[in-house]
Amino acid sequence: MQEKHPGKESKKEYETKDFTDSPLVVTGRGLGGYLAILFTLFHQHAVDLEEYNGSKTAKRPICITFGAPLLGDETFRPYEKAKRNEDKFITYMEWYMKIQRSEGRNYYDSYKKAETKKEIERQQEVIRHQRILNQYWKKLVDEKNRMPQKEGAKLRKRWLYSGTNYRRIVEPLDIADYYKRGNTDYIGNRPNHYELLEKWSEDDKKGQMSSDGKMKAVCLTEDSCFWAHVEEAVILLRELKNGGSSSFATDIEGFEVYIWEAIQNFSVSPDVFLEGSSLMKWWSDYKVYKGSSYDSEFARYMNDGRYTSYR
Repeated sequence: MQEKHPGKESKKEYETKDFTDSPLVVTGRGLGGYLAILFTLFHQHAVDLEEYNGSKTAKRPICITFGAPLLGDETFRPYEKAKRNEDKFITYMEWYMKIQRSEGRNYYDSYKKAETKKEIERQQEVIRHQRILNQYWKKLVDEKNRMPQKEGAKLRKRWLYSGTNYRRIVEPLDIADYYKRGNTDYIGNRPNHYELLEKWSEDDKKGQMSSDGKMKAVCLTEDSCFWAHVEEAVILLRELKNGGSSSFATDIEGFEVYIWEAIQNFSVSPDVFLEGSSLMKWWSDYKVYKGSSYDSEFARYMNDGRYTSYR
């Protein structure tokens, strides 16, 4: 590893530096630590550009300071306070999900249909964390999106990973709130920051070698709009029962294809099949509507009870 103190070499020299050889360690003490942080942020930017241009070997600099003042104010400390808080709130949400699973419920329906005093208290605490996370990520995504194309076209991998995790945990709760208010077509009115996070995630996967198909269900449903599809299927079924047009039948069959592909790809979490979930209630009503003679791959899977061993 190389160890450098800020100011030893010019900014011009580092603009042309090859970052693929070995990690750079930047150190500083007191005000020197403040400069070390700024110096490191400059190099982080340079590595971002290297990665954007296709580098797979560029190494990010490491910053070690002693008694350095904090950099930035309360609204801009991406490497200190803000990122630690975001992780804390996500950890709480993951705890909430785990508690619901241990009680035999999925967290989407538990959040949407909170009834008991305990459930409502948990829901209110989740709402608090949900609002803070949404505020944080909306601001961050907006800042990244307004950057020049070369700088902002792709989030750093660690930010992108955190953003994907946030989207898959929090967006279902926004979906629950949306449909609780009697709205329809969430996907057509989806918040922009979720769309951008998903787009950046998909762009990041382009050109990567595809791995073998999963043989085990994910613990967190990959499509953060999954429950919006379920809610729309519930609405479609209601329209069909009330004599809706044949286009509703076509759309609901499209949902069947969607959920069947998700099952085959192990891209939905097992808790979507828990008794009393919105999906299972929809299936129960849909099975009655279609009649005992109805046959499809998804219908056979559900009728045979194979979903109970989905893991």
